Amino acid sequence: MTRELKEICRHEAPTLVKELIRLATGAESEAVRVAAIKEMFDRGFGKAAQPIKGSMTYGVSQQLSDLFKENAGNTLGAEIARQTALPPPNGEKPH
Repeated sequence: MTRELKEICRHEAPTLVKELIRLATGAESEAVRVAAIKEMFDRGFGKAAQPIKGSMTYGVSQQLSDLFKENAGNTLGAEIARQTALPPPNGEKPH
């Protein structure tokens, strides 16, 4: 988003929020009301956390860890493969 657009949005924020409230409470279309309510909730409370499926190996996904191990001949791949082979810190169990 450009700086100019951000400035316009910030300047118009009170008007835009009033319009979202008007739509959330008075729009004829239920879809419009739901969309406006969702926007208000997202802005007021933050977006809902989205779960991520997959396994993690000390902060690195298993797929990424496997990829680095396959490419252990290069410097970065060797370092990450070495780090993921270390025991967990402070006696933690692997995830």
